[in-house]
Amino acid sequence: MSEFDFECFAGGLDTVGSASDGGHRLRLGSYAWIGYDGGDPVAFVGGELRRRLAGRTLMVGGNAHVPDVDGPASLGVICAVAAGRRGQGFGRRTMHAVLSVLPTMGTDAHTVECSVDINNDASLALFRSMNEFTEDATSSTGIGFRHQICSHRGDLTDLMDRCTRNTG
Repeated sequence: MSEFDFECFAGGLDTVGSASDGGHRLRLGSYAWIGYDGGDPVAFVGGELRRRLAGRTLMVGGNAHVPDVDGPASLGVICAVAAGRRGQGFGRRTMHAVLSVLPTMGTDAHTVECSVDINNDASLALFRSMNEFTEDATSSTGIGFRHQICSHRGDLTDLMDRCTRNTG
């Protein structure tokens, strides 16, 4: 296997400050990480850092709650591996690289979260095999996974200084 490499991009990927998911969360930033094998891009992890907003209805266990303070920041991620490179550990290696670099990036993310379609056997196997993630929620269409990270305070400017900017 060739040498594995990893690159981080921040900024210019989406509008910071815009509301996502119908206005219940505030977008703090969008990020991308690419895993390379011998210079060839083989895996991609994309993420949106967001914070649940105070005063918005939150359903917990079928009960409606309206928090009076903003929630902690979370990074929602997607992971994709090039079709011809699946099953070779590139998704796992890229996710491990993301998890290892994230606490040093200056974000205030408390968790990394993802939802996997119940029919996506490869992604389910990936997140179930990673001890860092626990199954968090299950619905008729997907299974949620969550990773608790260290609280590491910082701001978006600090994060962008630590990553390669992708301003397109």
